[in-house]
Amino acid sequence: MKLFSFFSLIIFFSSSVGSTEIAAFKISYVIDNSLEFDKFLDKLDALKNKMQNELLEDENELIEKKNKIEESKIIFSESEYNQQIEDYNILANSFKEKFDEFNNHINMNIEKNKEIVINEIIESAKILSRNKNIDIILNEDQYFLASDDVDISKQIIEILNKKKLDLEVIELP
Repeated sequence: MKLFSFFSLIIFFSSSVGSTEIAAFKISYVIDNSLEFDKFLDKLDALKNKMQNELLEDENELIEKKNKIEESKIIFSESEYNQQIEDYNILANSFKEKFDEFNNHINMNIEKNKEIVINEIIESAKILSRNKNIDIILNEDQYFLASDDVDISKQIIEILNKKKLDLEVIELP
């Protein structure tokens, strides 16, 4: 019993003497609630719609060409038919490359701008750390469970949403 009391006192005094202030935040929650990132996503959606319409037109042309080839299979000689198939395959490969370029371009836009937002989140966390004397700040990848009392996600969002971020959608040339 004396040993238990002794350890209890040590734990009590050691935690009150040199306490460490810890905070945590959810980076995905902060990004999802960033007003500037939402504006960026709206602009990106407009670009995606424009690019998807262009791809849809190309796809429809491919479908028409394929149907014409199938319909005229009996009209063409074997060499003409094979040439038509080869031409179609060239167009199909070009379409696939254009589609891949579209996906890569969209992903590049997201990653580039997400990096800008994350850097601003880091700066906002530094500001909170100084202002609130927080010694350690963790994100959701670094902890399993945190009390709402130590969650500073909303405070980071407030700081972040007051800033004008330089997020931009880069269009394909």
